[in-house]
This record gives sequence, structure tokens and C-alpha cells, in this order.
Amino acid sequence: EKLGHPTNMFFDWLDVKGEAAGWEQPNLPECPREILDNDRVLYITDQDEQEKFLLKIVPQQKGSATTSEEGLKGTPSQIVDKDGKSVKTGPSGWIFVLRDHELYGAEKCTKSKIDGKGGRKLRFHHSSFFGGKAVAAAGILITDDDGYLTRIYPHSGHYRPSEPHMQRMLYYLYNCGVDLN
Repeated sequence: EKLGHPTNMFFDWLDVKGEAAGWEQPNLPECPREILDNDRVLYITDQDEQEKFLLKIVPQQKGSATTSEEGLKGTPSQIVDKDGKSVKTGPSGWIFVLRDHELYGAEKCTKSKIDGKGGRKLRFHHSSFFGGKAVAAAGILITDDDGYLTRIYPHSGHYRPSEPHMQRMLYYLYNCGVDLN
């Protein structure tokens, strides 16, 4: 309002839409325009692009129980990507979302950076998978070095998962044949 734009168009003013309307883009000393333009989160709206992050759960055959690092017996379930390759998340895990009875996951990228090809890699968060739209569950999944699911955590700053979200995820895992014991 102080800038003479009394309507609720803050993000138009902040981004290029405002420039198209003849408004000068903000370039404040506290947050230079270059930082605003280069530090962005990727929001995917194209279904073909979303499918690149699709994960599948492959439960082990009954009777092939193993012992996990905690010493608990159970039937492990492997997480694989869309190409059938096992997902090895490392100890930090991958972010995941559950939407429309499908699991999507990827590494979280918290800082924009230049990739090896000279292009910009945008930040990637839970909200990136579906352009900020609603999901059934969100969090972090961790697999071992062979791609077997070891843990899930209800952690997402955007979606703030609660108990019902994790119940949906557990129900999904159960329906995929994961031994929840």
C-alpha cells in the first residue's frame, strides 16, 4: 500500500508479473534482486515431470526375514525408482509425499546452485512435487545401502504432517505389503 498498490498483489510486485504491469521490480539493499531471482524453489505442475519422482515399494517374499541393524526380525521392503533401481537415501534420507495412492520421493535441495552443465538447480522441497497442492502424507524416508526401507519420519515444514497423515502413510505401506511389525 505504501508503494501505491492498494490491492493484494505483493507477489506480482515482487516477481516479473509486476514488471510486465509497468512496476519497477524491488531491489533492496537487504535482499538484492539478484538473490531473489536466483534463489527459487522448483514447483512441478507437469504430470510427465512429476512421474520422474515416482517410487515403488517391492516387498520381499514371505519367509525371507532378515535381521535389521537394530536386531529386529522382519520382512524388509525395498524402495525403487521409476526405472526399478533401488533407492539409497543415505543417513539423511529423502523427502517423500503420498498423493493419489502413489509415493513420490527425491533428495531435498535446500540451496539453489549452478549444476555441472551451467544451469541453475532450484531448491527442491516437499511442496515441489505437486506445485504446493495438497498431499495425503509427507515426510522423510530412509533406506539402507541396499535400498531397503528402515525408517519414515513425519517431517515437512510446508505440510506439517500430523498423526492422520502418518496413519495414511502407514496404511499405504501396509497395502503395499510392508511388514509394519
